[in-house]
Amino acid sequence: MKIKSVEDSGLFTGYASTWDLDLGNDIIRKGAFSRTLSHNQNHVILWQHDPTKPIGAGVEAYEDSKGLFVKGQLCLEVQQAREARALMSQGALKGLSIGYESKQDEIDDKTGHRVISEIALYEYSPVSFPMNPKAAVTSCKQVFTDALDDLVMSLRDIKSNSEKLPPHCIEVAKQAVTELKVILSDHDGASDSSSGTSQAPSESLRPDQHEIDSDILHSIHQLRRTLRDSING
Repeated sequence: MKIKSVEDSGLFTGYASTWDLDLGNDIIRKGAFSRTLSHNQNHVILWQHDPTKPIGAGVEAYEDSKGLFVKGQLCLEVQQAREARALMSQGALKGLSIGYESKQDEIDDKTGHRVISEIALYEYSPVSFPMNPKAAVTSCKQVFTDALDDLVMSLRDIKSNSEKLPPHCIEVAKQAVTELKVILSDHDGASDSSSGTSQAPSESLRPDQHEIDSDILHSIHQLRRTLRDSING
């Protein structure tokens, strides 16, 4: 439930939900959004869960290692959306929260927590007080770091299991490394070729915050999904 970044255009990214225990004693299990996202990734964005105040629509949504990552577009022709963008940019509005129906859940006998394994997602909202206590605004650079770390983790998984995976997975991984270098080649700080030193990809390929845009993030996420599809396929 984290707002990661917001642009002047009203485009923002963040986590509408995470896999952590929330203040309502609920834990959403990874995979819970799979079915609902297969039907719709463009959910309505409401102001503070108020159904009479839609302020935008989702552009993209998918699960990753942290939770439900979303990219949303605020409709800046709407006054409330403009106010939301201003508050999100300032850091006064730090949370995201989901409006949903639990389709399948159970109570953990040991902890008493409700564990939700399937969800019907209806909307998500920027909110002042999210149910998830980990909700916080972080920088756009952190979005890039998280996405790149996920990609590097997938590459390492392929490397460590190279003997068990079919050859095409290895080729996909090699191509991903090549494409990653191309994506970042025009950005200062992507790598320091003049230094003659070698760094791990997760450290050497991180541009400064002002150099990161949504196209780069989208490309990184696409590479990560391609890798995972090759492993699961």
